[in-house]
Amino acid sequence: MIDILNCEKCKEAKDGWKAASLHMMGMLDHKTATIANERRKICDSCDQLVQSKIQFLKCNQCGCFYPMLAYSKTKKCPLGKW
Repeated sequence: MIDILNCEKCKEAKDGWKAASLHMMGMLDHKTATIANERRKICDSCDQLVQSKIQFLKCNQCGCFYPMLAYSKTKKCPLGKW
C-alpha cells in the first residue's frame, strides 16, 4: 500500500494541481508561471503525451497528468527534456 503522505509522486501531483489552479485564477507568481509555460511547450510537442482515461492528457513515461506535471516545482521530466 502506498503511504500517500510520504509519496513523492503524490506531493508532486498536489503541488502541480495547486499551482495550475492558481495560474488559472491569475494568482501564480510570474517566475513559476513562466517555468510552467516553458515546460508545457516542451510537453505539447512530445510524442509521450497521450490521452488518458479521463479528460486530461498524461505522460506515457511517468504517468503524471498534464498540464499539472509541468507546474510541480520538484517534478523532473523522465526523458530529461526539462
